[in-house]
Amino acid sequence: MKRGNAVRIRVFQIANFVFAILFSFAIASVFIKSFQMSRLLLAIVFAVVLVGGFSLLQHALQEKTRKQIDHIFLGIAAVVFVAQLLCAYFLYAPPIHDLNYLNSAAKGFCLTGDRADLYQDLPERHQHYFAVYPNNHALLIWLMMLYRISYALTGTMSIAVPIFLNVIGLSISYHFLYRIAKMIFRNKVTPLFCSILGGLFSVFYTYTPYFYTDSSSMPLVMGAIYLFLKAMEQSTWKQWLPRLVACGVLVALGYKVKGSVVILVPAFLLYACCMGVRKNWKKATAFLSSVGIGAAICSGVLGAVPITDQEELQAYQFPTIHWIMMGLEGNGGYHEEDFFYTKQSGDYEQKKEADWIRLKERVQKMGAAGMIQHVREKLAYTWGDGTYYIKTYLRNGTPNALRNFVLHSRAFSDYCAIFHETMLFFLFLAFFSGIRSDKIGAELLLKIILCGVFSFFLLWEARSRYLVNFTPVFLLLEGYSIERIWLILPKKNKKLYKNTYLTKWRRDDIIIKLSQLSEGE
Repeated sequence: MKRGNAVRIRVFQIANFVFAILFSFAIASVFIKSFQMSRLLLAIVFAVVLVGGFSLLQHALQEKTRKQIDHIFLGIAAVVFVAQLLCAYFLYAPPIHDLNYLNSAAKGFCLTGDRADLYQDLPERHQHYFAVYPNNHALLIWLMMLYRISYALTGTMSIAVPIFLNVIGLSISYHFLYRIAKMIFRNKVTPLFCSILGGLFSVFYTYTPYFYTDSSSMPLVMGAIYLFLKAMEQSTWKQWLPRLVACGVLVALGYKVKGSVVILVPAFLLYACCMGVRKNWKKATAFLSSVGIGAAICSGVLGAVPITDQEELQAYQFPTIHWIMMGLEGNGGYHEEDFFYTKQSGDYEQKKEADWIRLKERVQKMGAAGMIQHVREKLAYTWGDGTYYIKTYLRNGTPNALRNFVLHSRAFSDYCAIFHETMLFFLFLAFFSGIRSDKIGAELLLKIILCGVFSFFLLWEARSRYLVNFTPVFLLLEGYSIERIWLILPKKNKKLYKNTYLTKWRRDDIIIKLSQLSEGE
């Protein structure tokens, strides 16, 4: 092994160790906050069932070709899509809070183009909502486009249009989950297992009627990851450049829709460096340039729509430090007192100064012990909700059996909690398994993204809902951990693994080629 590679692997191992410790703190915070012995035992049983199910799937599909497994996935995806449509219909609830503000503003503005119509249905406290939160401009314009098209075709502005497209976006994310898994895992069955995990994951169903930034940015995140990994596989610039350009545009657009998507920029660059600076510096440069160009284009398009002007932004926009300051209070979530404190602090520069003062005061007041306690509470709040806060947004809909089950059934709440807590355990194992690993593969990118998400919401205002657009990444890492566990089980598994190994010249493709030759094709 070359010295450079040895050093890189050792750094990789140390990084896995450090983050395994940090993530174990998050898991401990979650379990301490909501400890139930019965649920813990059920989570252990569920973890065993997942590993056992993975083993059964391996043995059942070992003789299947790659193409046949793809067909099985398409069948599962079709069932998932139908279930998503049904959930979108039966779980629909009139939008509340931010989504309601966006939806009402889009309907009021799209026909007249008068800024005054943006706020006609908004409460007094939010009469300058789009100056305070310019991050919602992209989704607002998207909704305006949809409603304008809907009105032109049907004479109505039906909310069914954005809901249906949200279902499509979640379905696209589900397909990317499978495609990315095929690129990462050498075992041909593991991608299918990851898709099964996705099919069991509540977010793909409960978030179908809630078309806010959390779900609408998910396909952009997954598409960007897929294109980036695809580009990293290519050797010629004619192959990787178009993919990186498209990837950069998706990241820029994703950032405009949901600010946390910015995590992908350092994650992609760090991964490219880890895989070889000399080999990948051109790709890294092309990606970063594409993000900049994409951001400029998006800003130009958004700026062409008269939602706010510079005077209004200067007077009412909140500085970035506001959300970091807010994240230092209580459990790290939204704090109404902080909202009014910043709102009443003057213009933009005065708001920034006031928020810095309050931030410093909170850090000094907490001290080291208080900061540790705060971090523990914030981690529990961010990572401890298996429903990802969706019940709050579904509560005003028409009662029916499915809604009652989702909102009021203990069975559903327990299932979500058990699935989520089991996933957290496997995420920890993903890093733990890398402590002694001497190989660096594409799963490293998933780990870097998870590290970014963890760190970002440790600093930022937090809520479990904010994790939604990255949850497919969590499912991929869960599949990775389960595969690792399966490999340390009986030795026959390793032999089976080798038989399902996908090299550059894929085994299934070779079999197909040989059969074609034997048939004279």
